[in-house]
Amino acid sequence: SVCACDFNSDTEPTKTDAQIQFDKYCDDLFSEELEDDALTAHFDISNPSDYGLKYDEEDYTLGHVSDEDTKESFDELKEAKTDLEEFDRSGLTSSQKQTYDTLESYFEIQLSYEGTTELQSIFAPQSGIVANLFTTLSEFTFYEKDDTDLYLAVLKDTKRYMDECIEFTKKQAEDGYFMAEDIAQQSI
Repeated sequence: SVCACDFNSDTEPTKTDAQIQFDKYCDDLFSEELEDDALTAHFDISNPSDYGLKYDEEDYTLGHVSDEDTKESFDELKEAKTDLEEFDRSGLTSSQKQTYDTLESYFEIQLSYEGTTELQSIFAPQSGIVANLFTTLSEFTFYEKDDTDLYLAVLKDTKRYMDECIEFTKKQAEDGYFMAEDIAQQSI
């Protein structure tokens, strides 16, 4: 046939070492983002074990709200951005260049929020933890028994997490960053 195309693997271009390393960087970044966060992994991928992710009960949480965790998150972002910048973008495939640009933009945007944590309104009516927690719990999908265990652990973790949110909000108020009065009234 005149229009037939042969797509066997012999015609695919061989990736350079830099391109292979970039793919590994992306795979590692993906795994690192989800390795300690069973809840996010549950919403992002259906079978975490397919990606080498395995969770223990201590990973079944809603996360943490503290200055230490925030600092750790920003440190991880800085490290990931530094690692990204070690790649010569010109040596990547066009698809990898798009990924590079997306990651670079993401890191820059996220890092621009450093130092503004106290300005967050955790209990904002439409975008705060109450609305997000409701959505998380109501849209949770059960695929297998482990999902039931995760869901029950998250429910059990709710009080601890909300206590951390309250403590964070108290610290904001002490530092003069409590949410606007009308927002607080809507939240109550």
